[in-house]
Amino acid sequence: MTQPYIWIMNRRQYMLAIGMPCRAIRQAAHAIALCLGLLVPPGASAEAPSAPQTGLLWNKSGLPATFPLLVMTPPDHAYHLTLKDAATGADILAAYIVGGEFFQVLVPPGTFTLHFEQGTTWQGKTELFGDGPDTASFTLASPLTFEIRGFGVKGGHKVDLRSRAAEARDAEISPRSICQSVSLEFDEPEMSPFEREYVPTTRVPTPEDPWRVVRNGIYETEAPNMLFELDPLRLRSRHLLQGRICD
Repeated sequence: MTQPYIWIMNRRQYMLAIGMPCRAIRQAAHAIALCLGLLVPPGASAEAPSAPQTGLLWNKSGLPATFPLLVMTPPDHAYHLTLKDAATGADILAAYIVGGEFFQVLVPPGTFTLHFEQGTTWQGKTELFGDGPDTASFTLASPLTFEIRGFGVKGGHKVDLRSRAAEARDAEISPRSICQSVSLEFDEPEMSPFEREYVPTTRVPTPEDPWRVVRNGIYETEAPNMLFELDPLRLRSRHLLQGRICD
């Protein structure tokens, strides 16, 4: 009787034997995923990041931003604005503007050059709008100064790019300021002296006694001293600082 042939495999041969079918299955699954668009092949570009909303991106100045800057743009592009220190060229502030939307931001004091990047497809904070036929960059011809003007006036600027042609100098620039005023406000008393009851004449009144005004608005002689109620040291007040656009 012929003995059956027994193939004895070592560890390496065993791993190769079970690994080949698994590798073939993985390659087939990868090919199917590429056909269905589930995977991005090597060298292909990933989906572009979503563009931010109109507003401030960052402020590196470390100073309080209190001066107004209004930028008006046409609706055909989006814009990335960078304020640069006019003396050092350092980046101070950046903002993103969707073309045609209202945009106003408060900036720190100083003199800055305004640099714009414009495009239609946002590529991220590093690439901005990338390189393409719809992208461009320009810098306003003159630096803008943001400072206090006169008494309590925070002087800023309005930049209108809607009528801008190919040159940056065509942007229309006009003043835009915030005027401040200070007022003094007193808290209302919890109870008016006119709402208190009259004190009988049988005893001497005290500041704690309730009383009221009688006889056509003339105080009774037995009523407490009104100076106690109107003592300035007992009145609570506060200063209100208000600002409004005045240009």
